[in-house]
Amino acid sequence: MESPRSTAQRYRVLSEMTTQDGMTVADPTAGTVLQVVSYQDDALHDRLAGVNVGSVVTIGLERAGTRANAYVAYRPPEGCTITHNPPLQLETRAQRTDDPATTEISHPVLHHGSDDTTPPTV
Repeated sequence: MESPRSTAQRYRVLSEMTTQDGMTVADPTAGTVLQVVSYQDDALHDRLAGVNVGSVVTIGLERAGTRANAYVAYRPPEGCTITHNPPLQLETRAQRTDDPATTEISHPVLHHGSDDTTPPTV
């Protein structure tokens, strides 16, 4: 008898798919980190291969055999949804000063005296 699949959930992508087809996702409601090592089919694999860190995917996961923290991703009946995290746009600007050996880097988020108690939302 096949074990029942878990219901689909939203997972945050912590690491993009590797060349060995593994990716790490976090379940924010349970505070757990899960390793996805296999996929229901090639179409789902290809779809998830295009997500970047910070994206949110709605998929189902089931344990991959007896491995402790390894899961197979499957497409839920309502479909796989992906909310892509836009790549971090680092608008850095280098300004040369009178001294050619020094350079000032200005960044809209990371600047001198920035208050990181309220980090930017991405």
